[in-house]
Amino acid sequence: MVSGFMVVAVVGLARSGTSCVAGILHHLGVCMGHRLRPADECNPRGYFEDHDNLRWSLNQRLSSPTCVKLFRRYGIRRYRQYGETIMGIKVGRLCVQVHELAEAFPRLKLIVTERCMEEVVVSQIRSKMWPHLTRKHLHARAIKYRRERDAAIESFHVDALRVRYDETLFDPASTIRRIVEFIEITPSPDAIETARKFVAQELRHFVGNAS
Repeated sequence: MVSGFMVVAVVGLARSGTSCVAGILHHLGVCMGHRLRPADECNPRGYFEDHDNLRWSLNQRLSSPTCVKLFRRYGIRRYRQYGETIMGIKVGRLCVQVHELAEAFPRLKLIVTERCMEEVVVSQIRSKMWPHLTRKHLHARAIKYRRERDAAIESFHVDALRVRYDETLFDPASTIRRIVEFIEITPSPDAIETARKFVAQELRHFVGNAS
């Protein structure tokens, strides 16, 4: 396995601020991929998810060993083709693929997004991500995924930085400073300011009551 690069993976529940954090990384100069998923009404500022990773990582039928091999292949290709020594990865399934990430990448850092569970569920309902699932089902699944993620982080002793979504929105400079220190990069003042301006309180989509 090539060990000349570091992977920074954003892991969090859907609608917990993963796109916000991935956007910060992007503006700080961490490449999140080369064919990014386009923005839409749910994420008007973008998802910062690489289509090349998105194609297979959402396939829940893949075995764990297969996912490890695909992650390794994906990382090595980016390292060899683009010369990336720090590469960002973000896609929804990563929340329950910490085990595979840790197996695939010797140098792995996780940025773990946290958000009030009620806001997560309401946002999932309002964004109509899984319209066939009830609130009760969404809540139970979110609890399960968060528990699995945190257990894997502890079990594999992965270096992780926890970032609260609400704190990021209201004090982006602090979150940006913590991220910069965590992944040990030296972005320019302009890049830091661009990352700060990327974060806006209106990104806090789909909150409030939902039926």
